[in-house]
Amino acid sequence: MPSCRMARESTRARERAFFEEFQRHFPLPPGAIEYGDKPDIVIRGPQLIGIEVTNLYIADGRDPTATQRLRSRREEAIALAQRRYETKGGRPFEINVDFEPRALIRDVSVLADSIVAIALAVQHGPGGTLLREAHEAVPEIRWMHRSDAEWPDARWKNLQGFSVPMLDPARAQAVVDAKIEKLPGYRRCDVHWLLVVVDFWDPAQDLEMQWPPGSKLRRGAFERIFLYKPQFAICIEPPSTV
Repeated sequence: MPSCRMARESTRARERAFFEEFQRHFPLPPGAIEYGDKPDIVIRGPQLIGIEVTNLYIADGRDPTATQRLRSRREEAIALAQRRYETKGGRPFEINVDFEPRALIRDVSVLADSIVAIALAVQHGPGGTLLREAHEAVPEIRWMHRSDAEWPDARWKNLQGFSVPMLDPARAQAVVDAKIEKLPGYRRCDVHWLLVVVDFWDPAQDLEMQWPPGSKLRRGAFERIFLYKPQFAICIEPPSTV
């Protein structure tokens, strides 16, 4: 299972990088830092502190309209469309596609064929952002752009536009609850902390980091819970209850 092992190693490397950024922005108790699994980090000092690192996605990954699920299907559709377009002898223009943010992609092949048909229809016209009627029959597409110039190594891309929603306490609680459920299987420590990362560079995660007044997190067996956006050095410790 080399691919599974590589994915785990990549995840651990990201978790370690997020924690090291957290160290720069938040004063930690003294102690030797050890990296591992369940929990991801242990601080061995006056107390043995276990720190679990997780990410806060805007939507649950099981939601078929979640960005992290749609992203791969969008990219697959565009890559397949370009290959099919090239086999039909289309002129080598670059095509950029922006999809409706919550539109389901039920059939990648059908969507790819629709993109090909649009590209073939506009290949001899002027470049720039296409008029709405060029793709209005394809509800998954919000806008398309065709380059003015031809490129021998043209690459079609998903240039996705996003709005940045406010942090949702209910979604944060769902992420915390999932970790609370797993905590009994973790290595025993004196106390456990949870570091919930919001990664600005991932549109499936980026949120406005403001905790609503009056809202509280149920922390379960975690002593402390932090919401952390490393790229902006924003760290929130929401008020909590057991």
